[in-house]
Amino acid sequence: MKKQSLFISIMLCSVGLFAFGETVNFQSDLNEAKRQAGREGKLYIVEFMTERCYSCRMMDEITFADPQVVGYIQENYVPVKINVESFDGYVWKEKYDISVLPTIMVFNAQGEPVAKYEESIGGMRMFDILTEHNLPYNRTGTESYLHPAPAIPPSSPPIAQIAPPVPPPAAQTVAYTPLPTAPPRPVDTGVRRNSDSFGFQVKHTSPHTDYGVQIGAYAQYDNALRTVEQLEHELSRHVMVSTHTLHGRAIYKVVVGGFISRADAADFQYQISTPNTDYFVVDLSRTL
Repeated sequence: MKKQSLFISIMLCSVGLFAFGETVNFQSDLNEAKRQAGREGKLYIVEFMTERCYSCRMMDEITFADPQVVGYIQENYVPVKINVESFDGYVWKEKYDISVLPTIMVFNAQGEPVAKYEESIGGMRMFDILTEHNLPYNRTGTESYLHPAPAIPPSSPPIAQIAPPVPPPAAQTVAYTPLPTAPPRPVDTGVRRNSDSFGFQVKHTSPHTDYGVQIGAYAQYDNALRTVEQLEHELSRHVMVSTHTLHGRAIYKVVVGGFISRADAADFQYQISTPNTDYFVVDLSRTL
Protein backbone atom coordinates (compact mmCIF):
# COMPACT_ATOMS: atom_id res chain seq x y z
CA MET A 1 0.00 0.00 0.00
CA LYS A 2 2.85 2.34 0.86
CA LYS A 3 4.59 1.51 -2.42
CA GLN A 4 1.40 2.24 -4.36
CA SER A 5 0.94 5.58 -2.57
CA LEU A 6 4.56 6.50 -3.26
CA PHE A 7 4.14 5.62 -6.95
CA ILE A 8 1.00 7.76 -7.24
CA SER A 9 2.77 10.65 -5.52
CA ILE A 10 5.69 10.41 -7.93
CA MET A 11 3.32 10.35 -10.91
CA LEU A 12 1.43 13.38 -9.63
CA CYS A 13 4.66 15.26 -9.08
CA SER A 14 5.76 14.36 -12.61
CA VAL A 15 2.47 15.67 -13.97
CA GLY A 16 2.99 18.85 -12.05
CA LEU A 17 6.48 19.29 -13.48
CA PHE A 18 5.19 19.07 -17.06
CA ALA A 19 1.81 20.73 -16.56
CA PHE A 20 2.93 24.14 -17.75
CA GLY A 21 5.37 22.96 -20.40
CA GLU A 22 4.91 22.31 -24.09
CA THR A 23 3.29 19.06 -25.20
CA VAL A 24 3.32 17.14 -28.49
CA ASN A 25 0.94 18.67 -31.02
CA PHE A 26 -0.77 15.59 -32.46
CA GLN A 27 -2.61 15.42 -35.77
CA SER A 28 -5.80 13.38 -36.09
CA ASP A 29 -5.67 12.73 -39.85
CA LEU A 30 -3.44 9.73 -40.56
CA ASN A 31 -3.63 10.25 -44.32
CA GLU A 32 -2.37 13.81 -44.06
CA ALA A 33 0.40 12.69 -41.70
CA LYS A 34 1.51 10.12 -44.30
CA ARG A 35 1.63 12.76 -47.00
CA GLN A 36 3.53 15.20 -44.80
CA ALA A 37 6.04 12.53 -43.76
CA GLY A 38 6.61 11.62 -47.42
CA ARG A 39 7.10 15.24 -48.45
CA GLU A 40 9.41 16.14 -45.59
CA GLY A 41 11.33 12.85 -45.39
CA LYS A 42 10.30 12.16 -41.79
CA LEU A 43 9.00 9.21 -39.86
CA TYR A 44 5.61 9.40 -38.20
CA ILE A 45 4.47 8.06 -34.86
CA VAL A 46 0.89 7.05 -34.06
CA GLU A 47 -0.72 6.71 -30.64
CA PHE A 48 -3.83 4.51 -30.72
CA MET A 49 -6.04 5.42 -27.77
CA THR A 50 -9.51 6.15 -26.42
CA GLU A 51 -10.78 8.95 -24.23
CA ARG A 52 -11.54 6.39 -21.50
CA CYS A 53 -8.03 4.91 -21.44
CA TYR A 54 -6.29 6.00 -18.21
CA SER A 55 -2.83 4.85 -19.36
CA CYS A 56 -3.30 6.84 -22.57
CA ARG A 57 -4.05 10.01 -20.60
CA MET A 58 -1.01 9.46 -18.40
CA MET A 59 1.22 9.13 -21.45
CA ASP A 60 -0.18 12.38 -22.83
CA GLU A 61 0.39 14.18 -19.54
CA ILE A 62 3.85 12.75 -18.81
CA THR A 63 5.58 11.05 -21.76
CA PHE A 64 4.38 13.44 -24.45
CA ALA A 65 5.04 16.41 -22.19
CA ASP A 66 8.67 15.46 -21.57
CA PRO A 67 10.67 18.37 -23.07
CA GLN A 68 13.25 16.01 -24.60
CA VAL A 69 10.53 13.90 -26.25
CA VAL A 70 8.56 16.94 -27.40
CA GLY A 71 11.60 18.57 -28.99
CA TYR A 72 12.74 15.42 -30.76
CA ILE A 73 9.30 14.63 -32.17
CA GLN A 74 8.81 18.18 -33.42
CA GLU A 75 12.11 18.06 -35.27
CA ASN A 76 12.10 14.50 -36.63
CA TYR A 77 8.57 13.02 -36.59
CA VAL A 78 5.00 13.69 -37.60
CA PRO A 79 2.85 12.78 -34.56
CA VAL A 80 -0.67 11.36 -34.91
CA LYS A 81 -3.29 10.41 -32.32
CA ILE A 82 -6.03 7.95 -33.38
CA ASN A 83 -9.13 7.36 -31.27
CA VAL A 84 -10.05 3.78 -32.10
CA GLU A 85 -13.65 4.41 -31.02
CA SER A 86 -14.20 6.85 -33.88
CA PHE A 87 -15.32 5.60 -37.30
CA ASP A 88 -11.99 6.29 -39.03
CA GLY A 89 -10.13 5.00 -36.01
CA TYR A 90 -12.11 1.76 -36.17
CA VAL A 91 -10.84 1.18 -39.73
CA TRP A 92 -7.22 1.80 -38.74
CA LYS A 93 -7.68 -0.38 -35.65
CA GLU A 94 -8.67 -3.28 -37.91
CA LYS A 95 -5.91 -2.67 -40.43
CA TYR A 96 -3.13 -2.63 -37.82
CA ASP A 97 -4.72 -5.21 -35.47
CA ILE A 98 -4.88 -2.92 -32.43
CA SER A 99 -6.00 -4.92 -29.39
CA VAL A 100 -4.12 -3.20 -26.52
CA LEU A 101 -4.34 0.45 -25.45
CA PRO A 102 -2.27 2.42 -25.64
CA THR A 103 -0.47 1.08 -28.70
CA ILE A 104 2.35 3.11 -30.24
CA MET A 105 3.37 2.47 -33.85
CA VAL A 106 6.28 3.97 -35.76
CA PHE A 107 6.15 4.29 -39.56
CA ASN A 108 8.86 5.22 -42.04
CA ALA A 109 8.52 7.98 -44.64
CA GLN A 110 7.07 5.51 -47.16
CA GLY A 111 4.18 4.67 -44.85
CA GLU A 112 5.50 1.25 -43.79
CA PRO A 113 5.27 0.17 -40.13
CA VAL A 114 8.68 -0.36 -38.54
CA ALA A 115 7.75 -0.91 -34.87
CA LYS A 116 4.72 -1.60 -32.66
CA TYR A 117 4.61 -1.21 -28.86
CA GLU A 118 1.53 -2.46 -26.99
CA GLU A 119 2.18 -0.81 -23.63
CA SER A 120 2.56 2.44 -21.74
CA ILE A 121 5.96 4.00 -22.37
CA GLY A 122 7.82 6.47 -20.18
CA GLY A 123 9.69 9.53 -21.36
CA MET A 124 13.24 8.12 -21.31
CA ARG A 125 12.27 4.93 -23.13
CA MET A 126 10.18 6.87 -25.65
CA PHE A 127 13.20 9.03 -26.45
CA ASP A 128 15.30 5.88 -26.97
CA ILE A 129 12.63 4.46 -29.31
CA LEU A 130 12.46 7.68 -31.32
CA THR A 131 16.23 7.83 -31.80
CA GLU A 132 16.50 4.10 -32.52
CA HIS A 133 14.23 4.29 -35.59
CA ASN A 134 15.25 7.72 -36.88
CA LEU A 135 17.68 6.30 -39.42
CA PRO A 136 18.43 7.53 -42.97
CA TYR A 137 16.72 4.61 -44.75
CA ASN A 138 13.55 5.20 -42.69
CA ARG A 139 13.47 8.84 -43.75
CA THR A 140 13.60 8.11 -47.48
CA GLY A 141 10.22 8.29 -49.15
CA THR A 142 8.14 10.09 -51.71
CA GLU A 143 4.49 10.95 -51.70
CA SER A 144 3.84 8.53 -54.57
CA TYR A 145 4.28 5.63 -52.13
CA LEU A 146 1.54 6.82 -49.81
CA HIS A 147 -1.98 5.45 -49.87
CA PRO A 148 -5.07 6.94 -48.19
CA ALA A 149 -7.20 5.12 -45.66
CA PRO A 150 -9.97 2.76 -46.78
CA ALA A 151 -12.81 5.02 -47.88
CA ILE A 152 -15.58 5.31 -50.44
CA PRO A 153 -13.96 4.79 -53.85
CA PRO A 154 -14.74 7.08 -56.81
CA SER A 155 -17.68 6.31 -59.08
CA SER A 156 -15.40 4.34 -61.39
CA PRO A 157 -12.55 2.97 -59.25
CA PRO A 158 -9.31 2.36 -61.18
CA ILE A 159 -9.21 -1.40 -60.55
CA ALA A 160 -7.15 -3.54 -62.88
CA GLN A 161 -8.92 -6.14 -64.98
CA ILE A 162 -7.95 -9.72 -64.18
CA ALA A 163 -6.16 -11.60 -66.91
CA PRO A 164 -7.65 -14.91 -68.10
CA PRO A 165 -5.88 -18.03 -66.85
CA VAL A 166 -3.73 -18.61 -69.94
CA PRO A 167 -0.40 -20.40 -69.25
CA PRO A 168 2.40 -17.88 -69.96
CA PRO A 169 5.81 -18.58 -71.57
CA ALA A 170 8.52 -19.61 -69.14
CA ALA A 171 10.15 -16.15 -69.08
CA GLN A 172 6.91 -14.21 -68.77
CA THR A 173 5.55 -12.82 -65.49
CA VAL A 174 1.85 -13.34 -64.96
CA ALA A 175 -0.01 -10.39 -63.45
CA TYR A 176 -2.66 -12.57 -61.79
CA THR A 177 -4.11 -16.03 -62.30
CA PRO A 178 -7.37 -16.91 -60.49
CA LEU A 179 -7.22 -20.04 -58.38
CA PRO A 180 -8.94 -22.87 -60.30
CA THR A 181 -9.59 -25.02 -57.24
CA ALA A 182 -10.55 -22.40 -54.64
CA PRO A 183 -14.33 -22.44 -54.10
CA PRO A 184 -15.95 -18.99 -54.02
CA ARG A 185 -16.86 -17.38 -50.70
CA PRO A 186 -19.84 -15.21 -51.47
CA VAL A 187 -22.12 -13.69 -48.89
CA ASP A 188 -23.88 -10.95 -50.79
CA THR A 189 -23.82 -11.26 -54.58
CA GLY A 190 -25.79 -10.41 -57.68
CA VAL A 191 -26.33 -6.74 -56.91
CA ARG A 192 -28.93 -5.11 -59.14
CA ARG A 193 -29.30 -1.36 -59.37
CA ASN A 194 -32.55 0.41 -60.12
CA SER A 195 -32.18 4.16 -59.51
CA ASP A 196 -30.95 4.20 -55.87
CA SER A 197 -32.41 0.81 -54.95
CA PHE A 198 -30.32 -2.33 -54.60
CA GLY A 199 -31.01 -5.98 -53.97
CA PHE A 200 -28.90 -8.94 -52.94
CA GLN A 201 -29.01 -12.62 -53.70
CA VAL A 202 -27.67 -14.00 -50.45
CA LYS A 203 -25.58 -17.19 -50.42
CA HIS A 204 -23.75 -18.99 -47.68
CA THR A 205 -19.98 -18.71 -47.42
CA SER A 206 -17.64 -21.61 -48.03
CA PRO A 207 -15.83 -22.90 -44.92
CA HIS A 208 -12.69 -23.59 -46.97
CA THR A 209 -11.78 -20.00 -47.89
CA ASP A 210 -10.23 -18.11 -45.02
CA TYR A 211 -8.89 -14.84 -46.43
CA GLY A 212 -10.17 -11.83 -48.31
CA VAL A 213 -9.13 -8.31 -49.34
CA GLN A 214 -11.00 -5.52 -47.57
CA ILE A 215 -11.84 -2.69 -49.95
CA GLY A 216 -13.45 -0.32 -47.48
CA ALA A 217 -15.67 0.23 -44.46
CA TYR A 218 -18.78 2.38 -44.82
CA ALA A 219 -21.21 4.08 -42.51
CA GLN A 220 -23.88 4.26 -45.24
CA TYR A 221 -25.44 1.08 -46.58
CA ASP A 222 -26.00 2.52 -50.08
CA ASN A 223 -22.29 3.33 -50.44
CA ALA A 224 -21.40 -0.26 -49.60
CA LEU A 225 -23.87 -1.56 -52.17
CA ARG A 226 -22.56 0.73 -54.91
CA THR A 227 -19.06 -0.51 -54.21
CA VAL A 228 -20.21 -4.14 -54.39
CA GLU A 229 -21.86 -3.48 -57.74
CA GLN A 230 -18.73 -1.84 -59.16
CA LEU A 231 -16.40 -4.55 -57.92
CA GLU A 232 -18.48 -7.48 -59.15
CA HIS A 233 -18.83 -5.87 -62.57
CA GLU A 234 -15.16 -4.95 -62.99
CA LEU A 235 -13.50 -7.91 -61.26
CA SER A 236 -16.00 -10.69 -61.97
CA ARG A 237 -15.39 -12.01 -58.48
CA HIS A 238 -17.65 -12.62 -55.51
CA VAL A 239 -17.88 -9.73 -53.04
CA MET A 240 -18.94 -9.91 -49.39
CA VAL A 241 -20.56 -7.35 -47.12
CA SER A 242 -19.95 -7.88 -43.42
CA THR A 243 -22.00 -5.88 -40.91
CA HIS A 244 -20.54 -4.79 -37.58
CA THR A 245 -21.60 -2.38 -34.85
CA LEU A 246 -19.70 0.60 -33.44
CA HIS A 247 -21.40 2.56 -30.63
CA GLY A 248 -24.78 1.27 -31.71
CA ARG A 249 -24.28 2.23 -35.37
CA ALA A 250 -23.79 -0.23 -38.21
CA ILE A 251 -20.53 -0.43 -40.16
CA TYR A 252 -20.51 -2.19 -43.53
CA LYS A 253 -17.25 -3.79 -44.63
CA VAL A 254 -16.80 -4.69 -48.28
CA VAL A 255 -14.45 -7.64 -48.83
CA VAL A 256 -13.40 -9.37 -52.06
CA GLY A 257 -12.83 -13.09 -51.57
CA GLY A 258 -12.29 -15.73 -50.85
CA PHE A 259 -8.81 -17.17 -50.84
CA ILE A 260 -7.51 -20.33 -49.22
CA SER A 261 -4.25 -18.72 -48.07
CA ARG A 262 -3.00 -15.32 -46.99
CA ALA A 263 -0.42 -15.41 -49.80
CA ASP A 264 -3.15 -15.78 -52.44
CA ALA A 265 -5.09 -12.87 -50.95
CA ALA A 266 -1.94 -10.74 -50.76
CA ASP A 267 -1.18 -11.47 -54.41
CA PHE A 268 -4.68 -10.38 -55.41
CA GLN A 269 -4.37 -7.25 -53.27
CA TYR A 270 -1.13 -6.36 -55.03
CA GLN A 271 -2.66 -6.84 -58.47
CA ILE A 272 -5.66 -4.57 -57.89
CA SER A 273 -3.91 -1.87 -55.83
CA THR A 274 -3.21 1.59 -57.23
CA PRO A 275 -1.53 4.68 -55.69
CA ASN A 276 -5.00 5.82 -54.59
CA THR A 277 -6.02 2.69 -52.69
CA ASP A 278 -5.20 1.07 -49.40
CA TYR A 279 -6.74 -2.40 -49.56
CA PHE A 280 -5.57 -4.93 -46.99
CA VAL A 281 -5.81 -8.66 -46.35
CA VAL A 282 -8.24 -9.83 -43.67
CA ASP A 283 -8.70 -13.14 -41.89
CA LEU A 284 -12.33 -13.99 -42.63
CA SER A 285 -12.57 -16.34 -39.67
CA ARG A 286 -12.11 -13.27 -37.45
CA THR A 287 -13.78 -10.61 -39.62
CA LEU A 288 -17.06 -12.26 -40.68
